[in-house]
Amino acid sequence: AIACAAGLATLAELRRPGAYERLFKTGGRLRDGLAAAVRKHGLAAQVSGEPPVFDIFFTDRPIVDYRATLTADRERIKRFNQELLRRGAVKAVNKIYVSLAHTDQDVDDTLEIFDQALAAIAAGT
Repeated sequence: AIACAAGLATLAELRRPGAYERLFKTGGRLRDGLAAAVRKHGLAAQVSGEPPVFDIFFTDRPIVDYRATLTADRERIKRFNQELLRRGAVKAVNKIYVSLAHTDQDVDDTLEIFDQALAAIAAGT
């Protein structure tokens, strides 16, 4: 019953005017910011997916299909997730999910955490 109620509440939120636009705008900032941080730190990584649901893959190969995801360095992905957690950001094992609850400040804070985590990986510390 709780799962059904949560699902219905989610659908009600998504029906509100501008919900999808906000979700894509927020996710776009996060996704593009993560990609910029990857470039800044000179890491071989791809940021792939749609703005509300995306992920990072530590590989120099473009992510065009499932097989390409298998080339990613799993240890670096694990390390990235650990670095995020150390800094107070919780990420799903295989995706970054954006919510309508995320504020501009949340995005700014998360981008800073992304940058710090990638800096640690680039430094090998």
